[in-house]
Amino acid sequence: INAEYMGTLSGHTGAITEIDWTQSDGYLISGASDKTLRVWNCDRLECVREIKLELSCLTLQLHPINNNVCAVGFKGPSFKLYNLSTGKAFQAAKSKKAIYCVEWNSAGDVLFVGNAGGTICAYSWSPNMEGDLRLRTFITVFNGKAVTSLSYEAYHNSDPSARPGQEPPASLLASTRNNVVIQLSVQRKFDLVVVRSFPIASSVLHCRSQLCPLTSFRTAPCFATASEDHVVYVYDGTKPKLEVTKLYGHSGAVLDVAWNADESLLASGDVRGVVVVWHRVRFTGQHALVNELDLSDRSSEQTLSENES
Repeated sequence: INAEYMGTLSGHTGAITEIDWTQSDGYLISGASDKTLRVWNCDRLECVREIKLELSCLTLQLHPINNNVCAVGFKGPSFKLYNLSTGKAFQAAKSKKAIYCVEWNSAGDVLFVGNAGGTICAYSWSPNMEGDLRLRTFITVFNGKAVTSLSYEAYHNSDPSARPGQEPPASLLASTRNNVVIQLSVQRKFDLVVVRSFPIASSVLHCRSQLCPLTSFRTAPCFATASEDHVVYVYDGTKPKLEVTKLYGHSGAVLDVAWNADESLLASGDVRGVVVVWHRVRFTGQHALVNELDLSDRSSEQTLSENES
């Protein structure tokens, strides 16, 4: 599989801290240290809306069902739910530490929150926008080592003995400032259990990772992660031996990555305020394994490759 460079979105005056795709894939939302959120039209490669914030955005995520709702985390320490049509916050909650990451479950009724103290909290919320956020449980993965990103994906429940309405198994991926990305199992909607960890260069900045959206159709998690060494890494856990693809194209530390719904597009943002959009295409008749594609010397075309037999 390969991908080609699609375009660059410029407008933020500070480091981009997180990006997310809308369900339609035609729009991208980004938050930055310049105290703004920006909504981008990816077909025209232009900003169509700017929302000013009181504080620098540390993290954001669109609601999985209602893309008009966006959760935003701050150093405050607090996080808020914003209505993107009005640009106003309509709910807020406080934390003991700065909020570095927020993540909805697939039903949009649980919000996972990671903070600077190494703790992940789970809040319940009504998707019909009625009722307040309610803390249900929490787990400390690394005491004092910040959780910088969370990524949730549920698996299709193929167990014939599963009860109607029973929650399917799910994974939660957590990036930390301890040079590892952690995979957790989500049980009974709120309970979190550590499964395994993956090494990554991340000890100073807020580097983030994201599970591939089609993980639910795979036997093991696959994900992309940003890093402080200017490289985007793609981990494939479905192979007998864990495979890693390295993507070059940034000239600064990469802070965030975001897949669209069908994994045809991958966006990555860095400390220079640059967002790179990667378009994934498939090569037919290619049988050789490509482990790494170096793009550091290319200026007109950038591509993403993934191992394929």
